Amino acid sequence: MRHININLFGLTLPFVSAAIEPARSGQTVTIQLANDQSGANANEAIPADGMKYVVRDYWGHSVLSEGGKIYATSAQLTAFQESTARM
Repeated sequence: MRHININLFGLTLPFVSAAIEPARSGQTVTIQLANDQSGANANEAIPADGMKYVVRDYWGHSVLSEGGKIYATSAQLTAFQESTARM
């Protein structure tokens, strides 16, 4: 198994945040990036405001970061409010 540069997932996270209902001040969602090979993971609370955020801004100084790149094999939404997403 090889490391996957999280920049590939950069297209996924904006999609997640774009699906979130805007104008809910103070609401956040928690996204966990994990590296199944090393066992490392990091959780970050992202504002649930419908805006796009740069992955590096949140996980760039985490245990998943090395040499300016973020190495993760999976991402998952781990916490959110029931009213966060529109159906």
